[in-house]
Amino acid sequence: MKQQNPDRQKKLEELKNKFKLREKSDSYLKNLFIQWGIRFSKIEDDKDFAKIFEHDKDKPNLLIEYRGKKAAIDFISKHDPVWIVDKQTVKTYNTWIEKLNLPLIVVFFAFDERDSLVDTRAAKLGTHVYVDFNSEKSNGKQNVEFTDELPIFDKVNMLKLLDL
Repeated sequence: MKQQNPDRQKKLEELKNKFKLREKSDSYLKNLFIQWGIRFSKIEDDKDFAKIFEHDKDKPNLLIEYRGKKAAIDFISKHDPVWIVDKQTVKTYNTWIEKLNLPLIVVFFAFDERDSLVDTRAAKLGTHVYVDFNSEKSNGKQNVEFTDELPIFDKVNMLKLLDL
């Protein structure tokens, strides 16, 4: 009988859990946007933005529009209430923000060990301050951490981030 590599099995389990959190966050985010009357679409479904982002591996999840204001949305799901983003992703996003004059908002979803949502925060690139951050968990990846007190992700704060 073939024996499974325990490290590989652990990585597969972590990947499954990460995917499960992403699916929960995606559903939660879209449901909130529907309740708040904010239109959304996947970046790849918008013909104008799909071509711009098609060759980038770092691309936002959604494009939203509310009362004529547009923004790109990226969301991050974690088991820790930490507001950390991959440094290369932020660098790519900042380039697109300048070129497209389009705000980009990162929404963080923090879950507990039972996968229950415990906190949501939002950061607008170019508004909220971040610094380089690395830890043992980063596996050699360079990250940034938002140092500002990030607003809770709710409709009032979302509209403020959209400058409404």
